[in-house]
Amino acid sequence: MKKKDEINKLIFTAIEDLQNLEVLGVMKNEIYSLPSGIGRLKKLVEMNVDSNHLTGFPRELCNLQCLKELSASNNNLITLPLGKSTFSHQNVICFFGHSMRLYTILAHLS
Repeated sequence: MKKKDEINKLIFTAIEDLQNLEVLGVMKNEIYSLPSGIGRLKKLVEMNVDSNHLTGFPRELCNLQCLKELSASNNNLITLPLGKSTFSHQNVICFFGHSMRLYTILAHLS
């Protein structure tokens, strides 16, 4: 597992520099956390992190003003990245599947 963690860190370090990235799919990669640098992907529209081991999201994810869809099914989420101060600049559709249930949250917070 340590080797996989090192590989994930290298991949995310490279991804963080892709300023024009619009779609990010890192499903089934044994990811335990997302780096705070994910907030630098200002043009990101869709992100799919399904089937990993995430328990939450970095606060910087809320800075992604172009983000319209976040899919995070089949993770170990404890906290969701939605609230009155989160994603308040847009509508975001989030899919969170946990324990055989699918939660779809459409945030109309603007």
